[in-house]
Amino acid sequence: METKIYWSQFNHMFNSEKYGHILYNAETNAFANISIDLYNLLFAISKGVKEIEELDNATIDNLLQRKILVKDKNDYLYRRRLRYYFQAFDTSNLGLAVAPTTACNFICPYCYEDNKVNKYMTEEIEDLLLKFISGHRRTNILNLTWYGGEPLMGFKSIQRILDGLKRIDHIKLGLHNMPTNGYLLTKEVSLFFKENPMNSIQVTIDGAKEHHDNLRMLPGNLPTFDKIVSNLDTFMDYNPDTPVFIRMNLLNDNIDSYGKIHQELSSHWKGRDVLIYPAFVKDFSDSCKSNCNLVSREEKIEFFKELKDKYKIDVQFKPLNSSTGLCGATHVNYYVIGPEGEMYKCWNDLGVKEKIIGYIDGREKNYDVLTRYLAGPTIMDDKECQDCSIMPICTGGCLWVRHKNLYENKELDYMCCTRKDNLDKIIELQYEETLKASL
Repeated sequence: METKIYWSQFNHMFNSEKYGHILYNAETNAFANISIDLYNLLFAISKGVKEIEELDNATIDNLLQRKILVKDKNDYLYRRRLRYYFQAFDTSNLGLAVAPTTACNFICPYCYEDNKVNKYMTEEIEDLLLKFISGHRRTNILNLTWYGGEPLMGFKSIQRILDGLKRIDHIKLGLHNMPTNGYLLTKEVSLFFKENPMNSIQVTIDGAKEHHDNLRMLPGNLPTFDKIVSNLDTFMDYNPDTPVFIRMNLLNDNIDSYGKIHQELSSHWKGRDVLIYPAFVKDFSDSCKSNCNLVSREEKIEFFKELKDKYKIDVQFKPLNSSTGLCGATHVNYYVIGPEGEMYKCWNDLGVKEKIIGYIDGREKNYDVLTRYLAGPTIMDDKECQDCSIMPICTGGCLWVRHKNLYENKELDYMCCTRKDNLDKIIELQYEETLKASL
């Protein structure tokens, strides 16, 4: 019986004014410049006007190899779902985001953690946490992220917990990371992490000094830029092998300054293990909706193009394949631990009483929230996602946002990736980069 061959749903074709007719496949992440005759024939095939059999055998074999043509329409979805299950229910690793405090010393206007009560972890809760970790007998690796609030406001708890982890024989510390605003990253803290090294540390610097100090300030509108840069200098001196990620939150108010501050900070930390990257502010908090000038999806692509053309900053335009769309919230062995020993599945839920799934001492469990995260709707269950031509290069959007929209009647517009609206432009830019590299 002859095998049926299909046109892949993950193909995308367009006519570039600069480079001619381009064919792209999101599953293989491959693209090619093709002749107008082949373009027209493939376009007719994609619309069902002509049959695949009108292609010659060599072309069919070539397109099958690149998955432009496929023998099973559902093969990709099945494989992605299988990878999702393998990762989601793996118990060999324990992932924890531990918030020793929900307090923060900054008053950033776009913070989604506004209006949350300041709490600190006690030594009793720290002991319960260590007991909770030790109780995972089938686990041999702990991946640990310090979270908050501002985690360094609970530095004493961090010290005691890391000391206690050394006494748990069957679990070794794997990934060890921390996002921090950097203001409390003192010499004492830097020396401590020299003895208890992290795999990375993330600090936010929101543009040039003046703009940063207007966004990331202490109560009383006191500035923070100079102190953060000085602290990072000290940290890098004592921890040269710990990568430092500098995140710059972008609004329309500061997007034009990114290229310049990127160059300035790159020069300041030349030779250091530092990666500076942009992150676009989203309207998760009511305060941001009234005070933030958000960057549109279309503006993001023009921004990345300018970085490459004007500032010669390396930009990776080629989309990256997403193997599963898995995040910690969908992992059976991942928890966010609050300062009172309460457990959550998502960072964004910290401090929200209704989103507590249980406690580290084994008390009550909220199975409604737990099952929604572990067995609820994901990219694999969304009909729009299943039919989307760029599903292989999309994570499926934030699960927390998906739940907000489905269960709380929100209309947060962050499910689809930016590439969906700008795919022609992105592929054209990547093709341009490929041509330059071949010269």
